Amino acid sequence: MATLKETVKIAKRDWILSILKDPAFETRWRWQSLSYNANITWDIVEANPDKQWEWYELSCIANITWEIVEANLNKPWDWWGLSINANITWDIVQANPDMPWDLSLLSENPNITLNIVQANPNKKWCWYGISSNPQVTQSTRCAEIGSCASSLEWRRI
Repeated sequence: MATLKETVKIAKRDWILSILKDPAFETRWRWQSLSYNANITWDIVEANPDKQWEWYELSCIANITWEIVEANLNKPWDWWGLSINANITWDIVQANPDMPWDLSLLSENPNITLNIVQANPNKKWCWYGISSNPQVTQSTRCAEIGSCASSLEWRRI
């Protein structure tokens, strides 16, 4: 028997699928919002290639993993969106240096830590983005901040 959480997830998915099938919604639907909806899965996108998906929003959502992107490089992925996607790790970025990662948004990616920034001073990090990064908090130890302290935008932390 399905749990309540699983049942709700299935109901949300069924609701989205019913909307996608209804031609009356085609012109009235805000595709940017739908594309960013946490209930959108790659299966839904793949099954509806004729829809007006917003690729920046799709690229940002947690349901999009690097495995999906890598298997579908022919799709119009938005590399700004992928750069901030929480599924993108520094290991993925390092393993794929030829991809057009956006360092400004990558700086805000929760998988980018100050240790990574300090270990890669040759990168053009966005200090505004790093200051917005959820990994950098007021409780971040001074020792971790180290030489970055003068670059951080403290009002953003």
